[in-house]
Order: sequence, then C-alpha cells, then structure tokens
Amino acid sequence: MATNSYFNSTYNGMGEQSLISDLMKEAIQIQGYNIYYLPRENVAKDYLFGEDTISLFRDAIALECYIKSIEGYEGNGHILAKFGLDVQDDLSIQIHQDRFRDEISSKFNNIIRPREGDLIYFGLDKHSIFEISFVDNKVPFFQAGSLYLYELSLKRFVYGAETISTGINDIDDILSSGSSVEIELGLPLTAKLNYIVGELIYQSKTGLLSDSTASGKLLLQVDSTITLTNVKGEFNPNINLYGKDSGVIYTFPIKSDETFDDTSASKLSDNVNVRKESNTVVDFSEKNPFLDSGYD
Repeated sequence: MATNSYFNSTYNGMGEQSLISDLMKEAIQIQGYNIYYLPRENVAKDYLFGEDTISLFRDAIALECYIKSIEGYEGNGHILAKFGLDVQDDLSIQIHQDRFRDEISSKFNNIIRPREGDLIYFGLDKHSIFEISFVDNKVPFFQAGSLYLYELSLKRFVYGAETISTGINDIDDILSSGSSVEIELGLPLTAKLNYIVGELIYQSKTGLLSDSTASGKLLLQVDSTITLTNVKGEFNPNINLYGKDSGVIYTFPIKSDETFDDTSASKLSDNVNVRKESNTVVDFSEKNPFLDSGYD
C-alpha cells in the first residue's frame, strides 16, 4: 500500500508549504539573533590552489538567524598550542532561504545561496567573526515536500591578509584590535608620502599584489612612521613598499633590527631579543669535537 499522498514527502500542496515557510520565518525573527553576512571578494586568486589569501570584505548585510548550538560554542574550544592560545570554536546557525534571497541574492546576482568562505559577524558575542565551512540546504529534510532553511556550519575566522572595510565600526575595528607593527621609513622626505589610512600596504619586487611578500593594513601614519595592523609576512629593506589605493611607492632603509617595534597588546613577539641573547650564550660555529679537541 502506498503512503498517504496528503502527508508524505512528495506532497506538493502550495498552501501547506507556504504556511510552514511563514511559521519558520516568523519563529526565527522572534527567537533569533541579528548577524551580518560578509561576502568574500577575490583580489588575487591563486587558480592553482583555488584560494585567495588576500581577499576583500567591504559589504555587510544584516540578517536574522536561529542559533542551533543553544548550549554554547561547539568544537575543541580553547587549546594552549605551541604558539599560543588556539581558539577552535564552532557554531551552527539556521537562516531562512527566502530571507537570504530577499536580503543577499537581491543585491548580489552571483550569490544564490550562502557560500563557503564568506564571513558571519556574530554581534551577540562582540568581536566574533566566523567563516562558513559548510552549508546544508536540506534541513529539515523535505518537510511537506519542500525545503525552507539553510543550516550553516561556522568556524572561528583566522585572519590572514584579508581586508575588512565595511563601514561598520564594530566589524572594522576587529582588525585594529590585533597586533600592529611600526615601520620607520627613515627619511624626512617620507612625511610627504601620504598613504591612505585603511588601505593595504604591501611589499613586492614586481609591483603586483599577487606577488607580494608581506602586507598589512595601514592603521596610522605620523611623519615618517607608519603603523600596520594584521601583518602577514616579513617586511625587508630595499624592496618597494606599495600603497594599494594611494599608489605611493617607497623603498625604505632599515637601520637596525629595532626599526620594527611590536606594539601589540600581548608582547609575544620577542624574536629579535631572543636572537641577540642566544648569540651570547649558544656557540653556533661549526666544530668537529674529535679533530678540534686540542689534543695531539
């Protein structure tokens, strides 16, 4: 005997499907939380590895969601790793498909569903940005013969060299809360080199952003000193320093290891001091203990 056609998953009654969809939408708007959806824009995509280590996030669209992880963050939590505290928080949220199309797809024709790699700003926990790692569009599974929700699996966003400039202070200020590096340009003339606050500063031998060896977002410029935040790579002397938006090009000299000053809130970067002290303690010269022992 076949299943009842009025109740099984192949039922296509538009009235019932519309009712369920409206009820889910209303439930999320009543019991949910506000988030911001940040679509990723590729700047210098590496087609060999299929990734863009330098991405741009300049749009943030408000949307409501239901937090499925009601007992708190999932994942491995906070782990004390070799290089400091590793926060591995995961989160599962649900958003209504119609609401996503109304708020996101209507503004971006190429975004027909939530995309892996896009970001979610979770305003309930300030300074929390998550990256979409997986999107499931079959939850609940064909209720009354249709689909209504997206379930997003999120992981804590690990910053690389991306630029986040949405115009919303609570989101953009997250970058400024990270570590910063001061670079002394070295000449009085450099006071006339006006970079643009917020632009990407990068080093490249070819001038191409895709070939950059180091980059950071300009936080501040005072006379001949610039302060970069969220630095990726190592800045070296005698290599052109480019301002992506301003077009400023400058090759700066490094007078000593002290040209760079770690101004982050947590003084964890002691590599220069460690190197200096280790040279006075550890003998790195190559010797053969059997031939250079001093005995005949």
